[in-house]
Amino acid sequence: MPARVMLVGGGTPGHITPCVAVAESLSARRPDLELLFVAADRESDRAVLEGLCLPHSLIAAQPFPYRPSLALIKAYLALRQARRYARGLLSDFRPDVLFSTGGYVAGPMVPEARAAGVPVVLHAADAMPGRANVALARYADTITVAYQASIARLRGRPATWTGQPVRRCILNGSRQRGRAQLGIAAEATVVLAYGGGQGAASINDALVDALPQLLTMRHLQVVHLTGSAHIDSIRAATAHLAPAEGAGYQCHAFLDAPGDALAAADLVISRCGSSSMAEVAALGVPCIAIPYPHAGGHQKLNALPLVDAGGAVLLEDRYVSGGTLGGWVVQLLGDRERLAEMAKASKAMGKPEAADTIADLILAGTPA
Repeated sequence: MPARVMLVGGGTPGHITPCVAVAESLSARRPDLELLFVAADRESDRAVLEGLCLPHSLIAAQPFPYRPSLALIKAYLALRQARRYARGLLSDFRPDVLFSTGGYVAGPMVPEARAAGVPVVLHAADAMPGRANVALARYADTITVAYQASIARLRGRPATWTGQPVRRCILNGSRQRGRAQLGIAAEATVVLAYGGGQGAASINDALVDALPQLLTMRHLQVVHLTGSAHIDSIRAATAHLAPAEGAGYQCHAFLDAPGDALAAADLVISRCGSSSMAEVAALGVPCIAIPYPHAGGHQKLNALPLVDAGGAVLLEDRYVSGGTLGGWVVQLLGDRERLAEMAKASKAMGKPEAADTIADLILAGTPA
């Protein structure tokens, strides 16, 4: 019987993406492996997994609110039901190892896997591990972390610093191919702006406000990934732009080849999810890092290692405006020596081997 690995993570792209990266490495090493993804029963998770043609099961877990409320009661009841579903899923699939990136989908799956005698490899993606990872660490046989600093926050549990797994479509990104796909000349300067899987309203609004200034710069091309919810309003707001010679602006909800677009960029404007920071570093792209200001402020902690190393500059969300964002872009693009040093520092922070390292740890617990 082929060995089986269950990959658990969902609710946000930040939980699914590293599972996909690890699955790619597992399949490259052991094509005979049977894989099953377990994600949240929501349209965004379903769309990602179906779009990649990955075998999956969706579980009706819910996130726990940070404060007492009616939603807390609903989440607790959903957890009890989800644990029953998890027992059935584990019994049917019979995994040799369960790999989890934490989050509320892991809440029912990880304890049930441990109770069933299934080894658990738990990955903490953020510099400040989330509540689920901290709570679930006691069930894990192996813990891996994206940030060395997060080990101290796991209540004394031993962990291996691997870095954040990055998908092969990112690692194999091509500057030449990306510019060709986007219709951008080789000599142009490219700024890529995105706010994560769902887009970020503050980044979108600030960039739109900054465009009249930025597009006076000759041969500057701005590529804007708005997120599906924002694309129509952004297109309407930017329809009147009149770029200078050789300059241009294009917006997309998302791109099918994000690695090529990232490789094509000379400067990135980004939220600071662990995967976003890992992708920027893997390709060595200078970054204006704008952390999501909520959820405990963990994104700022994700960005600080890259900022401290000189690969990124930090712009707090509360200070984001057309003036501040445009000012940083103009300043960095006007100092090519600094931009080159930032690219070098960013590349030095990358751990492109992270998915392979984690895959090796998983395979150590599966039958040969």
